[in-house]
Amino acid sequence: MLTIGIPPRLFNEDEKESLCDEFIDEISGVDLSERWVSLEKTCLENLHVVLVMSPSGDMLSHRCRSYPSLLSSCTIDWFFPWPKEALHEVATAFLNKDSNLSKDNICTLSSHISFAHTTIHENAKLFRDQLSRPYFMTPKTYIDYITEFRNQVHSNTNKQDFSSTRLRNGLSKLSEASHVIDKCKLN
Repeated sequence: MLTIGIPPRLFNEDEKESLCDEFIDEISGVDLSERWVSLEKTCLENLHVVLVMSPSGDMLSHRCRSYPSLLSSCTIDWFFPWPKEALHEVATAFLNKDSNLSKDNICTLSSHISFAHTTIHENAKLFRDQLSRPYFMTPKTYIDYITEFRNQVHSNTNKQDFSSTRLRNGLSKLSEASHVIDKCKLN
């Protein structure tokens, strides 16, 4: 699809005619093959395919060797590291979703999460320079980190709620037992 634009024999003649009639009314006097070429040209000019691949590991180079049109027929945009402000905003947005955290805690945690990501990214460069082994920190890694952090917050909140309920129940039982003992002492 990247090399030739449209797979051959994707549509039969009846489908081609109905597509041409539906999309290109202004060229109605021309024969079907010319209308089809015009429709293909219009579609190819307006069709944009976005492929997102991580540069980590050997899969990108393997895919480029297997499918040479990825390099010859595509525009490659390398995304550079996110600025700290963007990292902070993304963390804040993710932590605001269904979170039991206060606004002050969300701000502090967002700062910490963005700091941790930036620090790991800087240390990954040192790791690559010293040991000649790359370590990639992608936006997906950052979002996974935030998601796992949220999951941990929910898990710990549930544990804390369970423990506090259990403690409250235990204290009420002790209070009841204390009242019963006091009544028995009076009798």
